[in-house]
Amino acid sequence: MVITSSRAVSLPFIPNIERVETFELLGVIVSNDLKWNSHIAYVMHKANSRRHLLRQLKRAEVPQDDILHFYISIIRPVLEYVVAVWHTGLTADLSDKLSHTKTRTSYNIRWLQFY
Repeated sequence: MVITSSRAVSLPFIPNIERVETFELLGVIVSNDLKWNSHIAYVMHKANSRRHLLRQLKRAEVPQDDILHFYISIIRPVLEYVVAVWHTGLTADLSDKLSHTKTRTSYNIRWLQFY
């Protein structure tokens, strides 16, 4: 539709749009104030629940190669998904929380710092 100043054009009916505090778009939690607190909490919750599975694999004496494969394919994508979009907007506190989650995961895999 082209709107010009020479004639009035009526816009089609637009229904009332509900205002929400946060919404999820393609796996990224976006808040109405454009801060990343909700998204980081969501990412940390997902990573920590998967980190629990990592500990279970370690207790079951799964070979280290399989544990590394689990980390690379299951946990790391959660922590790094669309990082280019939201990482530049992180506060120092949120960045520290995310870094702490990565560090706690590396305690489960002592030799992880090489990957």
